[in-house]
Amino acid sequence: MPAFYPEGDEPKLADPSGRSLHKINSLLNKIESKNGFSIPEYDAIQLSNYDGAGNVGTVTYRKNGDVVATLTLTYNGSDQLTSVSKS
Repeated sequence: MPAFYPEGDEPKLADPSGRSLHKINSLLNKIESKNGFSIPEYDAIQLSNYDGAGNVGTVTYRKNGDVVATLTLTYNGSDQLTSVSKS
């Protein structure tokens, strides 16, 4: 599975700490290795729909400008990730 951003690149301003990128990358590695959940080849990622706690709600993967996959993340009242759906 490719990294969320090329080695050495800094996260974008929408996520200055890189926390969301690292958290999602770690989660997807675990899901993929256990359940075969995979993301097609991509060259760009868009993070959007942040909630009040700063959790990412939507991750959009693109290849040559076209959407190849979208993840929708949901959280409980304690800001713990409870589900990930792929479309």
